[in-house]
Amino acid sequence: MMADVELKKHGQDIAKLVPAFLKDAGKVPKVVLGQDAEFRVLEENKGLIEKQFGCTVAVERAESSKEKKANSGMPGKAGIAVV
Repeated sequence: MMADVELKKHGQDIAKLVPAFLKDAGKVPKVVLGQDAEFRVLEENKGLIEKQFGCTVAVERAESSKEKKANSGMPGKAGIAVV
């Protein structure tokens, strides 16, 4: 599995996710979107989220974020930091 160069970059994340998915199958998203699709959906709905919660929303990719908890998200479940 780790022979794939792309997967190898995320080896530590994969090592954490697989046991969690095996322990609780409910954590496996029913629909899996790629990171680009998730990012696009959040970016397109940013205004709605801002209006609903009365705050400013910034959509960032974990790898380019300076937030300490940027990697707390999982596939299908975006990490959200309230600052």
